[in-house]
Amino acid sequence: MNENDIEPLVIELVIECQITIIENELVPKTEEERLQWEEECFNSLLKHLKSSKSSDREDALINLSYTRNQKLIEPLLASVQDASPSIQAKSLKLLGYQNQAEHIPIILKYVNNLNWIVRKGALQALNEYNDLDLLEHFIKSLNDIHPEVRICAIECLSKKNAKKALDWGLIMNKDSNNAVRNTALRVLGKSCYELNLASIIAQRLAKDSAIQSTLPEYLSNNKIESTLDTLLEASQDTDLKIRQAAFEALKYIPDPRSIDLLITALEKDLEPNRSAAAISLYSIAKALGLLSQQRVVNAFQKALKDKNYNVYHSAIYALIESREIDAIIIALQSPNVDLRRIAVRSLRKFQDPKVVEALIKALKDQDKFVPKWAAHALGVLHANNAVGPLIHIYKTKDPETQNHILKALRLIGDHSVIPFLLSVAQELSPELKASTLRALIHFKTPQAADIFLLSYQNQNTEIRKLAIKGLRKLKLPLAVPVLISALNDVDVMIRAEAAKGLGILKDHRSIEPLILSLNDESRIVSSAAAKALIKMKATEGKESLFRTLETGLPHARILAADLIGKLKLTFSQ
Repeated sequence: MNENDIEPLVIELVIECQITIIENELVPKTEEERLQWEEECFNSLLKHLKSSKSSDREDALINLSYTRNQKLIEPLLASVQDASPSIQAKSLKLLGYQNQAEHIPIILKYVNNLNWIVRKGALQALNEYNDLDLLEHFIKSLNDIHPEVRICAIECLSKKNAKKALDWGLIMNKDSNNAVRNTALRVLGKSCYELNLASIIAQRLAKDSAIQSTLPEYLSNNKIESTLDTLLEASQDTDLKIRQAAFEALKYIPDPRSIDLLITALEKDLEPNRSAAAISLYSIAKALGLLSQQRVVNAFQKALKDKNYNVYHSAIYALIESREIDAIIIALQSPNVDLRRIAVRSLRKFQDPKVVEALIKALKDQDKFVPKWAAHALGVLHANNAVGPLIHIYKTKDPETQNHILKALRLIGDHSVIPFLLSVAQELSPELKASTLRALIHFKTPQAADIFLLSYQNQNTEIRKLAIKGLRKLKLPLAVPVLISALNDVDVMIRAEAAKGLGILKDHRSIEPLILSLNDESRIVSSAAAKALIKMKATEGKESLFRTLETGLPHARILAADLIGKLKLTFSQ
């Protein structure tokens, strides 16, 4: 290492240390600290704007991008006169972002600057204003000598006025520069889309023929037709990027003439053109209701084997929407794991025996996600014939997939799974145990009573909650002591669930504990206890109720008074 390398290396290390300090120590903890920190950063960048080094000034402008602040105005007005064209351009763009009308005349002075970078920066600055009088400057710049400025001008025009952008896009498509043509083609598609959207909105708002006659002028001329012809012609261009731009723009103009062209491109063109063709073919076929047309289906079936992400994604989603079950099942056997994942998730929408058969096979997939989504789909489809395969494969799978299998068995609802559920109910994993308990609750089998009683001893709150819910659902007298005990659980919802269960069982042993629960700190629990006492018609607990009325917590006294009224209790009883 020579001595000339030392300073840059030291500077780099210092910057890394500063970043580490900012990330780990100076991260603002409160809103006030955050605002103060932002103010300090902003003031530091303002200082850099006045630096003698052009690199510091440019870095400051980059970091101040999309910042609106009155303090910026004066430094920006100074930096638009900088010797560096790049700094001038960035300053103009940021000055435009301040969006103050008095700066428009200053920006306009740079629209005809000798340097194309500055001219482009001035156009980007003007693009921040909604003044329609500025359109003429964008249109004038469409004839600029530099292609980057022409590209910027047509892009800005497309954001301001879709109709003019459509008119000029058709002209700019004949530009001698392919990059300009490329942008013009994209603008044509976008402008057609916006004008079409505007016409749809206008039609919906129209209440009489007079208003309808004010629809966009382009609807009554040949602009859309001309645009489509232009795009179709460009799609045959020898330049790869021109074809790509044409394919991307075609999706905005649904027309049957595009279908065959896009199918050919999807099968024979190069990347990324196949990607653009696939997306547009999907969009157009969907808009025209042609997704189920055989030539379209065939094209997308072939595209499933493509390695391009956008191509096979468009293909599989097109086939899903056209309900091509056989093609989706074939995708489920693809070596492309992403395709298998999409296919397996979509199959839950189709009630068909061959779908169930395919999903059962997918349970053996080596991917982490396909088997669990296959299990979920089988549950959603209530596939009774999948019960055996699901149980058979349970032990061979990871806990997450096992969890999905348990959920699927619960959704299917076949009582033949009860012995299996009872056998796995002692799973060590809290998640699996919880899923098993949910399934047993669903089946309401008395055979699960002992498992629920034992599960209430578990330290996991969710498992205890499910155990109490299961006991409540079974309505067995042997559950009363456990439910009474659960009235003192640390978890609010368990206490409330226990109170509900005791109200259903109506055992006199629970009257006093329920009256004590009226004083529970949680209104959810005390309210559940009150409802339980009403269900039980607990007149024999009147002394405790009167005692609660006198000495209980405020909300308990209200509940006690309400109960005394509803149960028609008096001191003389």
